[in-house]
Parts: sequence; C-alpha cells; structure tokens
Amino acid sequence: MTTQPNLSDFQTPEQIADDHPQFSAKTISWWLRNRHNNGLVDHVRKVGKKLYLHRPGFATWINQQVDQ
Repeated sequence: MTTQPNLSDFQTPEQIADDHPQFSAKTISWWLRNRHNNGLVDHVRKVGKKLYLHRPGFATWINQQVDQ
C-alpha cells in the first residue's frame, strides 16, 4: 500500500509566492508552464483548471536546481 500525500502539503502557486517572496508569482507561473520540460511535473497536480504544487516536492525540486 502506498502512502498518499497529505492534502495540506498542496498549495496554489499564489500561496507559495505569498509564503516565499523570494519566488515571484510570475517566476512560479513560468516554471509551471514549463513543468513538462523542467521536471516540476512530478510535484504538480491539476484539478480542473487549477494547479497545485506539492510543497515538499517543490522544495526538493528547488534544491536540485543547479546553475549551469
């Protein structure tokens, strides 16, 4: 049996930007538009037209980004 993520771990991009002002809403929006190319897709859930980021997964993804 797999463990399901806690629903409180999901936030809208706007909530992430409000909680973490170092990431602008526009930057998060760009990352989300490109999620299939940048690896963020594994940490995003789409419900209807709304996107939700999995906070722990987003933090892991941020930490894996390397400036090239």
